[in-house]
Amino acid sequence: MAELGARHAVDNYLKLFDRVLLLRYYRVPVSAMLRVTGHSKKLLEGHLALAEKHFPDEEVLETCFGKRGIALEKSG
Repeated sequence: MAELGARHAVDNYLKLFDRVLLLRYYRVPVSAMLRVTGHSKKLLEGHLALAEKHFPDEEVLETCFGKRGIALEKSG
């Protein structure tokens, strides 16, 4: 039972990270990210720091999502 709870927690963490990556790609302000995700500023800042480290530019992010079959479109 504990293993299922841990797996669920990891899945939720990764899903939030994906949302933060997408919001960052589209340059959504952190104040709006807080509202959209419903998570704390501290948690979002942690995700944003990881995103900056591992996905330093839009091209890397586009490649990452592209490998997963997700095409990112530029807005505007």
